[in-house]
Amino acid sequence: MKLPLNSYNLSKFSYIIVIILLPVSLFLYCAVAPNSAVAAADGIKVMSINLLFSEIFDRNNRLKIIADYVAENDIDFVLLQEVVSGDIALTDDSAEDLKDLIFERHNLEYFVRTETIPIPIPFISDILKIGNGILSRHEIESNNARELPKTPEFEFFGIFELELKRNVMMIRANVNGFGAIHVYNTHLCAGCEINEREEQLDALLQFVQEIEGNISGENPVILGGDFNIDRIKNGAEENFLYEKVLSEGFLDAYAAAAIDPLGELCENEENPDRHCTIGVTDLGDSNAGRIDYIFTKYFRKVTDSRVIFNSAITGDPAVSDHSAVSVSSLPTFTTLDKIAYVGPPGCFSKSPCYTTVQQAITDVSTDTVLLICKDSAINPPGFSNEDVVLNTEKRVTLFGGWDTGYLRPDSGATTIKSLTVQRGTIITDTIALKEP
Repeated sequence: MKLPLNSYNLSKFSYIIVIILLPVSLFLYCAVAPNSAVAAADGIKVMSINLLFSEIFDRNNRLKIIADYVAENDIDFVLLQEVVSGDIALTDDSAEDLKDLIFERHNLEYFVRTETIPIPIPFISDILKIGNGILSRHEIESNNARELPKTPEFEFFGIFELELKRNVMMIRANVNGFGAIHVYNTHLCAGCEINEREEQLDALLQFVQEIEGNISGENPVILGGDFNIDRIKNGAEENFLYEKVLSEGFLDAYAAAAIDPLGELCENEENPDRHCTIGVTDLGDSNAGRIDYIFTKYFRKVTDSRVIFNSAITGDPAVSDHSAVSVSSLPTFTTLDKIAYVGPPGCFSKSPCYTTVQQAITDVSTDTVLLICKDSAINPPGFSNEDVVLNTEKRVTLFGGWDTGYLRPDSGATTIKSLTVQRGTIITDTIALKEP
């Protein structure tokens, strides 16, 4: 947001520089090798799509449509569910097939990791494997996976009734200009009871906690996939599962940038809309719902979100019985940023911690981002009585609106009384000036 110039307290020799916080990668683009993947200025682009493993004969045509969209829209990470392999599935790996099509049709190289689980087929020696996969424009540094608790879940593959197993996988990728980003992909049970899906969700969130707890620092985190959780249907009986994810500090990235409010996203299964991810394609049934999600943590802003391949709504081609979800998000930090915290004493165990904005601006070095609690997260009057002055040749970002614990920027700005820049540069985001 741009602050009104007449709100500042100016002296004769003062000047103001106020700009919007932009990703550093925008300015570093020319320094990166031409064949290196660089995240777009509008953020990290993520897409999630269930590939519909049981439809094998037209799979290659459907993958071509997905490959074209991924390439033409510069998708950074593609989260795939129902990745399949095996002779009976007519492929060694459907995620690798998609990677190869992107390269063949657009000369773009993606990295890929898959985590599939063997599913025995009665009376046949071939082993079918079903699971998840992630395609990344950025080099994958490491990966991990875990099977989720088993449920008595069966699905037909041709004439065979198969007992399905589920997992969660993750990759750590290094994105030029933003640093390490952790991407998790999962597919929770569909033909199971709510308490069984809750057990899988708890195991999934525990896996995320363990991974993140064993890595120093706070990396931007993406958690997406087919959750089979509809927060509205049947009197919102599954909404508590959705809330469990949010309670871990995640943001529903699609909802954050959607035009309509959360309660109106695919609210009527008999009258599906553009927000539904099932029941809106020519390959699926008519029971509409929103069960595919992309959640984010430690991202500053969601710049775009959309549902694609929802043929019954937009006329897009159908590639699965699910539509795809796509979001663009700006990470909170870049590889050049230094972070400090401003809030109540202790800053919710974050450091370095400052209890006033002025103290922080005076003390920190150049290119520091100050994460400042929003007004409702601190005791009144908060920072609203502060006259903040910068009189040193350095650049400091004031990034307000953070919730308790600094998990994510929340609704509501941080208010300060006045802001004067005599020397140096101040960049603001979600900062408001106190009304005179």
